[in-house]
Amino acid sequence: MTLRTLAAVLVVASVVTVDGQAWRHRSGQTPIVTPIRAGAGPAVQLRPASAHRVQYFGYWKDNRHETAGHSNTVDVSWPTTDLELAAVQTTLNQAWSDDRWFVVWVPFIFYGPTPRTGMAGPGGYIWLDKGEQAWHRYVEPMRPYLPRVIAFYLMDEPDTVASGDAPASGYDPNLYNPLIERSLAVIRADYPGAPVALNYAFANRPGLVIPSGLTWVGLETYGVTLPDDNLRGLVARLTRDQGVMLMPKAYIDLSVPGEIDDAQIAAFAQAQADYAVRDPRIIGLRPFLWCVEWLANCDDVAQPTDLFYSVGGSKLLLTQAAFRSIGHAILGR
Repeated sequence: MTLRTLAAVLVVASVVTVDGQAWRHRSGQTPIVTPIRAGAGPAVQLRPASAHRVQYFGYWKDNRHETAGHSNTVDVSWPTTDLELAAVQTTLNQAWSDDRWFVVWVPFIFYGPTPRTGMAGPGGYIWLDKGEQAWHRYVEPMRPYLPRVIAFYLMDEPDTVASGDAPASGYDPNLYNPLIERSLAVIRADYPGAPVALNYAFANRPGLVIPSGLTWVGLETYGVTLPDDNLRGLVARLTRDQGVMLMPKAYIDLSVPGEIDDAQIAAFAQAQADYAVRDPRIIGLRPFLWCVEWLANCDDVAQPTDLFYSVGGSKLLLTQAAFRSIGHAILGR
């Protein structure tokens, strides 16, 4: 499995699988979970660009309690069933107790076959009507968590996914912008002013237009020295009020020729964290990734021939130590 494939599968998992915690509930039960903080509050309002500072640290698609000591964000998927709702509420209640912020993946953008490429194609993003129905079904039960939501998260790498989902007219880096705009409208009809985000792989692609309604944008910064052309290209396309979340490399793929080693990955992580505190655009770090969510432990591999390891296991101890230190510094604890 390539890194691109892994990221794509994780996106699919975010909208079609039940959170692992839900399986601990007996079949047929739909326990009611009361949020720790009662009452609806305003959505999180990020500081204007002139006052941006590094304030968030958390791993992409991570909500494990084991990272709470050095991470202040968690990712969850919007529930599509009552059982999932109970599981998500349990996760968010614990995260709130741990003083963490929430990134909530929306249910109405789906990665799979599209009309442009069909079943034989590599896939792309489409609108999922039943996902939108699930959104509306659980708007009220999820409303009490709004004060801790830093983003309703739309998609991963729309610029790269579009290259495999190209229409007959050719590659369009803005192929999914209509989906993004539709998402913004749906979310903010129910939660006015709510923060919305996504991440790009390459934000310096010619012609790329970043929707101005996004609150912040993640950028993959795997093994690069900042600022690079990719980050400069992103900043040039943002409005004054949009922030940036860096996504440093937190994995090693030993099946890739010339892959950098643990010490080098750790060094890039520290250098990017040092840069982040000097750049007022950067609001946080979102390393990819602590652990592949469906595997029993972080050193498992999805396929024996794909030697992909995440930072949460035992293969990247220097990098793990670096990220723990970075997280503690950002959290101030």
